[in-house]
Amino acid sequence: MTEGEKKLESLIDRSKVYSSSELQIAVENAANNSGLPASLSSATSSVIGGLKVNKISLSSRNQDLQTIARFEKALSELEPYVFISEASISGDKRAKISVRYEIVSFQ
Repeated sequence: MTEGEKKLESLIDRSKVYSSSELQIAVENAANNSGLPASLSSATSSVIGGLKVNKISLSSRNQDLQTIARFEKALSELEPYVFISEASISGDKRAKISVRYEIVSFQ
């Protein structure tokens, strides 16, 4: 393990990390609790720099901005152990928004 990896490891509270199944549940709960109807992929895992990184995709179409904001607020409460790594947002002239997120956790 490199010095950088050791330093990163020392900063992680292992009691707060999310496994792939815990990530799936946390994202589903955030969507449901914020009223965001969403389509979720199954969580996938890979090892990057000595950490196991879990990723899930979420998409939702034709939503209002308030619902999207509630979902993002719910996810922000899980930081720094769960976070949005990529986001794609588009809107239409009816003020309806479609989103696609890549959401990541590590362990």
